[in-house]
Amino acid sequence: MMSKYVIDRIVDGFVVRGRLHPLDIPGQEPWLVDLAYYFTGLRRTPVTVVRRPYCFQMSSQHDSDSIGFFRFRHLMRQLSSMLMRDWTPPGQDDAPNDALVAWSRHSIPFWARNRVARVLNGRIHAEWKRQLEEVDSIVLDVHRAVFAAAFGKTENASILYDPNLYREQYIVKDILQFRAAAIAARYVDKLGGHRNSLEKMADWRSLFAPFGMGAYTSLNKTLSSLPGGVPPQLLCDLNSVVLPRPYDNRLELISTICAGNLMSHNFNAIAHAPCERIRSAMDRIGRFTHRTLRSRRWEDVDFVVRYLNDFPDHHSGGIIGLTEKSIRWHRDAQTVVADETIGRYGSNKEFAVPPIALPTDERIRLIQTVGGLCEEAEQMQHCIASYAERAIQGRCYLFHVSYRGEEASVEVNGNGHVMQSHGPHNRANVAATWGKRFLGRWGKGFPKITLPAQSVGDFFATLNRRRHL
Repeated sequence: MMSKYVIDRIVDGFVVRGRLHPLDIPGQEPWLVDLAYYFTGLRRTPVTVVRRPYCFQMSSQHDSDSIGFFRFRHLMRQLSSMLMRDWTPPGQDDAPNDALVAWSRHSIPFWARNRVARVLNGRIHAEWKRQLEEVDSIVLDVHRAVFAAAFGKTENASILYDPNLYREQYIVKDILQFRAAAIAARYVDKLGGHRNSLEKMADWRSLFAPFGMGAYTSLNKTLSSLPGGVPPQLLCDLNSVVLPRPYDNRLELISTICAGNLMSHNFNAIAHAPCERIRSAMDRIGRFTHRTLRSRRWEDVDFVVRYLNDFPDHHSGGIIGLTEKSIRWHRDAQTVVADETIGRYGSNKEFAVPPIALPTDERIRLIQTVGGLCEEAEQMQHCIASYAERAIQGRCYLFHVSYRGEEASVEVNGNGHVMQSHGPHNRANVAATWGKRFLGRWGKGFPKITLPAQSVGDFFATLNRRRHL
């Protein structure tokens, strides 16, 4: 069977194009050529992939893109999208009679792109490997280190395409030696203020330090012996945490970062806990909430830290004592918290309204008043009533979800991100999973909020408060 695609080799790359229709010859009437492609669905947009010294450059008549050397899956997705740019299903009834109207790139069905990627995968992979043989070994090593450290998520890592990076031998050496430096290279545009990328990478350890503080001993030791399996984006949140000690254990580091992000009033109990006690705390909370919590899943660690942070009082002991207090508080304090909340604000006090239109799905309901929130807390038997002040200030939006006979409560923060989604007694169920996915897509429409940088004085005031707890 003749392939619909032709791959032509060029000096520094290759060109992928669709097979021409026999009528597509010079001098033929354009309307007849269009009609031939209309009834066969053979029309494709040629795509050229060129190997540059520091990346692949992909281009077609309408689009262009720079792609890292090890992002083969992304290359295939982009290649199939560009190829199908002018494609229309053969014999489409509503197509105009005079000429074809090209579909926009974003309206091409997923199944069509996916099928093209599968058909071309083997042939393009062979060309991709052939091109990598001609790339400088140092450039390949840097791309490979960043790709591995960021778990393959190297989109927008423009510093990898900058020839000046490879002239800075000390930066290159650090990227190859330290996983944290490779992560910094991936997220350098996100970290470190308004300096250019190379200036930031010259002092990459400071990118993980709080604003105005600079790298410090515990941070340097942690980054030099960074444990494997720490999510790269979570590691970027180190710039909102002051590490009280060096960390070489994944579970201890993740729980400390999660507690620091919440500005937890019991930060010390979590940050100084050894991994065995953290696992014990996870087991106890898992049994109480009827959830299977695994220390290898950082989302489960984050859930445990948030669960501990819900306990409103200061705890001066270790994480096991804090866990027992939190379990008792979650079990017994919902009614007390609801009564205190109503007494403080009144049951008719309304919450802030989201900045975009509410979801129209009848299975999603916005909780709009203090009274409604307390009813939700009583029905679901969890601590959602303690979020009343945040909801009044517009720092979060709270929803009730009904799905497939299950119920759940969902918290969406002021940026539109789903922070929590739990069923009764903080259990996981299908309603919590579906509500998190649905409201996560809805929250992407929120306007982006740019927070002012924390001043050095405010930061050290916060640090001193923590030290005196």
